[in-house]
Amino acid sequence: MTEIKSTIQHLAPFKKETRKIEKRWVIALANPYKDSSHYQNSIIELTYHEILKLAKTLYSKLQSTSERTVYEKNHKMDNSESCLAMHTFLTSSCYLHLECSFDFKYRIQFDFFNCPFEKELMQQIQLREDYSPGSCKHWQLKPNCKEFFNRVIQVQDKEHIYLLIENSSNVRKLHET
Repeated sequence: MTEIKSTIQHLAPFKKETRKIEKRWVIALANPYKDSSHYQNSIIELTYHEILKLAKTLYSKLQSTSERTVYEKNHKMDNSESCLAMHTFLTSSCYLHLECSFDFKYRIQFDFFNCPFEKELMQQIQLREDYSPGSCKHWQLKPNCKEFFNRVIQVQDKEHIYLLIENSSNVRKLHET
């Protein structure tokens, strides 16, 4: 046993350093072939934020506090969970996610579960998909949005969970109420 410990200590200087993979959207900006996808990526990101704004406006008008509770996180500068993730918005009935894939293309992922605004949100998603096929992808959350949302709010930092309030900037944090 002592021999094993001394061997491990001897090999310690050669231990592999693990490093996080750089965010794909950052690499995409530096990509020498970016001209072909740079414009398309900016349009997809703009579309995502328009859909996000619509979702927040619609959800903020709901009566139930539980239906107006959301998880939202800007992942652009946070590499702790995924090098692909750029932004996530999640309610008990709606999932919106923006990512930059390994091939440097932005994509909007979405899912709905008994969503009262699915029709309105899907109209916006379909407009983008018609113009740029493959830019939006239905991503089935397991088992569904509601169950996934309930797990997320139990484990994620409270700073990313808040209550949407009608006619406000919707930045009031749930743990501050």
